[in-house]
Amino acid sequence: MAQFVGKWKHVRSENFNEILVAQGVPWVLRKVLNLVSPTQDIRIADDETWNVKVILSVKTQEASFKIGEEFENTDGPFESKRLFICLLEEGKLVLQRAEKPEEGLVCTREIDGDDMTMILTYKGVVSKRFFTRI
Repeated sequence: MAQFVGKWKHVRSENFNEILVAQGVPWVLRKVLNLVSPTQDIRIADDETWNVKVILSVKTQEASFKIGEEFENTDGPFESKRLFICLLEEGKLVLQRAEKPEEGLVCTREIDGDDMTMILTYKGVVSKRFFTRI
């Protein structure tokens, strides 16, 4: 778990626009999201509560949770509230809807040294966002 802790700078993306299209994100918002480079700040408190901040030039999104416990979070760029669950699977951090995960975006983070790959999957469309530790 400790390998996820730290600040991560976005380096590049693959197929990101396509996953936004699949989610029905309007053209103007897609253009903005494709231009911004997020920084992620991941922390784990003593009580094993995770805090993940995604910092954009236009806004910051934050989620706090415990592994295996449901929590409320926003679902995608439309910011509708849903219940999510975060799991550790084979050394990967997997965030998905608590109910009907196949209907929502699944976000999988995996670490390789000082590099993090965030794999976004939505209804068969896959995007990868690459980050490096700062």
